[in-house]
Amino acid sequence: MLPCYKSDDFVLTYRLPPEKLNCGDVVVIDHNYFGIIIKRIMQIDASAVLTLVGDNWACSTDSETLGVVNSEQVLGKVIFHLAMPC
Repeated sequence: MLPCYKSDDFVLTYRLPPEKLNCGDVVVIDHNYFGIIIKRIMQIDASAVLTLVGDNWACSTDSETLGVVNSEQVLGKVIFHLAMPC
């Protein structure tokens, strides 16, 4: 999620029921291959499958590479972000 979120930053999340997630929300997910990552929800389909994107289109892992991510993998919605100084 560069340039907005860097690896040393802190985020505070809030766990929501899947039906409360919205397009545009920044979420922390537990991905089967990539581990715990931060992504933005671009789309939610009827079966609660998420299409996720990063904020940096040039180097972000795309939704096709991420594969199917469903709402149960969401650990929380980011509600506060503390950027660490360089």
